[in-house]
Amino acid sequence: MTEASTTTDTTVTAPCILECGYEQLWIEKSGKRFPAWKIRLETGNWWRSKLDFLLLSRQSSVPLPKAAFRQLAQESPWQRPDPAVEQRSDDRWKPYMKKNLQMLDQYLLTVKKNHSRAWSLFSRQCDTENLWSSASDHMDCQQSKQLGQYFCSNTNAKHLAKVLMERLTTEQQSDLVIIEPSCGHGIIMEALVEEHQQSATGWKMVGLDLDPEAVSHCRQNYSTIPRMSQIQWKVSDFLSSSKRDFGIDDSESCIVIGNPPFHLAQEFVDHAIVEYKARVVIFVIPRRLCGGTRRFFEYGEDYECEYIELESCDYHFQGDSLKNVKQPSLIQCLWQRQYK
Repeated sequence: MTEASTTTDTTVTAPCILECGYEQLWIEKSGKRFPAWKIRLETGNWWRSKLDFLLLSRQSSVPLPKAAFRQLAQESPWQRPDPAVEQRSDDRWKPYMKKNLQMLDQYLLTVKKNHSRAWSLFSRQCDTENLWSSASDHMDCQQSKQLGQYFCSNTNAKHLAKVLMERLTTEQQSDLVIIEPSCGHGIIMEALVEEHQQSATGWKMVGLDLDPEAVSHCRQNYSTIPRMSQIQWKVSDFLSSSKRDFGIDDSESCIVIGNPPFHLAQEFVDHAIVEYKARVVIFVIPRRLCGGTRRFFEYGEDYECEYIELESCDYHFQGDSLKNVKQPSLIQCLWQRQYK
């Protein structure tokens, strides 16, 4: 998931690329959407399409660095990182991405300096046509980015549920208290119920999310499904919540499962262990945070830690499968030793 600490750099000069993928371009012929590019120009900040770049290359006879363009498009949505932020948790800004961005910036600068006619069309004072999202949609995108709304794909959700259920004995599978601290559209809870292959009667299940729209989606989507109707969907900040908020007694054993915002993954682990006294914490975690993470040693005597390769590294921005983002990740399982 992309973290809120990545912000657009306001110090870079035009022309340069600021964002990619927070607006989409609808191509009617193909029935698909493609990422648009926000460009800082002398006339303002405007959205451009891949076609705009190709036309610029054709009219100027300056080759577009296609490999750099393609790799950055595949990583979208993203914002240009701010060099003033000394510590960023956005692992996707690896050296090759920085290099690609520099190459595209240099390409734009070269065309601007040497091919004024081609540049005049590219730098027009309007956005490219057929943008998919409206201004309000764009604001929603920004809010979703701040919340870290990069949802598990169905493949990842099913894999996560399977890993948990395979590690629970038949006795442990009864009378469970399941907490999903950032439930999104509920696909992890759905996958967990399906993996159990029986009615989840006896399970106490609570799905939490900061986004009221996400919680409303879950309530509407699952209220008529018998095996899912008992789930409590709550608008809540997991990091400031406790068992008591949801009627969970201290004597009840909790399992915390989910796909937390990547920039808060460690905080979610800590809260699940310290506040919820979770017997099992099973999260999708960015690969960069796995292995020797700073706080695991504090729980070393009480918990065992296991990492499992994910079948897919695909995530869906805002839960939209057309806004696919890749983030190398693992499943991290923390088990209370006495519970195994």
